[in-house]
Amino acid sequence: MSSKEGSNKREEEVKRNLAFKVSGSGTITVNNAIIRISGSGKLLEDELHISGSGKIQGSLKLKSLNISGSFSCEGDLEVEEIHVSGSGYISGILKAGELYSSGSFRVDKECLVRRKIKSSGSFKAKKEIKASTLQISGSISSLDIIGEVIEIYGSIHALGNVTCKSFFLRLYGNSSISGTLRANEIDIRRAERGQKGFIIKLLGIEIMRIGDLSRGMLDVDRIEGDKIYLEHVVCNEICGNEVYIGPECRVKGKVYYRDKITVDPSAYLANPPERLS
Repeated sequence: MSSKEGSNKREEEVKRNLAFKVSGSGTITVNNAIIRISGSGKLLEDELHISGSGKIQGSLKLKSLNISGSFSCEGDLEVEEIHVSGSGYISGILKAGELYSSGSFRVDKECLVRRKIKSSGSFKAKKEIKASTLQISGSISSLDIIGEVIEIYGSIHALGNVTCKSFFLRLYGNSSISGTLRANEIDIRRAERGQKGFIIKLLGIEIMRIGDLSRGMLDVDRIEGDKIYLEHVVCNEICGNEVYIGPECRVKGKVYYRDKITVDPSAYLANPPERLS
């Protein structure tokens, strides 16, 4: 066989591996990763679609991934755009351009997204979550969370720090940040009165319930920012330019401000606010 014929054969094998359809159950190997599908699925030009159950053994790089059902990847996953409706699990590092999740999604290592994460349900990473924009309806938990804009309707649990330019939180249940919340603009309050939480369903089945809003609090070690608006927050220290400490806040340490401070009568401050020069 000539070198040209060998090259053509290898190209044909690659093309066959990058274009397949499964109805029922099937297995395919792509770039040393084994993909097992139960239900229906297709791979065409680096775009993988699975309806049912899908499992990837090994690391894989794709253009897009669309899952309706359950999905797991035992390795690292690199994808430009990922959509998961149901449950998703990645044991390694996730690198993506955009990520959309409805249901539950978990990453055992870093979750690194260049542009946007939009999640309805439960979103977890054991290490760092990083994205330009994070829009969360439900819960998010991680070690550190880093972004430009973070908007959460629900709860947040960070074992480390949260760093961004704009942080917006409407509390549904209790939240915690073990380290520092650092942002230019910070707005934290409970959801509007009269709401009793919300339920997330998939195919008519309840998969997550965010409960009674009347008891939601954020417990955080330290808050740093330019404009800070707080309600129902417990923390050890606050430092900002314009600071509003609203209803049911408790500050167990010091409060530092530069330009302006307002304290609600129902708030508790262990020490008088100190103005920075």
